[in-house]
Amino acid sequence: AALPFRTGALGGLVSWYSLINTPTAALPEVLDGFARVTAAGAPLLLAFQSGEGERVDRASAYGRRISMPYFLHRAETVKAAVVDAGFSLYATVNREPALRHETTTQSFVLAVRAA
Repeated sequence: AALPFRTGALGGLVSWYSLINTPTAALPEVLDGFARVTAAGAPLLLAFQSGEGERVDRASAYGRRISMPYFLHRAETVKAAVVDAGFSLYATVNREPALRHETTTQSFVLAVRAA
């Protein structure tokens, strides 16, 4: 679904671990949506769990049985989708799991919407 904002309405956009529910094949559509709603020169900050693009089905969380599919994305795939959507990469960071609940590499992308 399209983001409910006018074209160029946002002065910046943060997607903090929101891509986890997005299949890798849908990343270009999502990033194009981010580009549509951000103004020229607006920053984009993404955080996501890195992996090889696989789908993981989680069966429990917080002591409860659930069904929660999520998707890990290669940092290079996300960066390419960011650039293809019209952003310029500013910085990227990949770090190994450091916190007790982390099991995958954590990736961060900072980009700027092209003028």
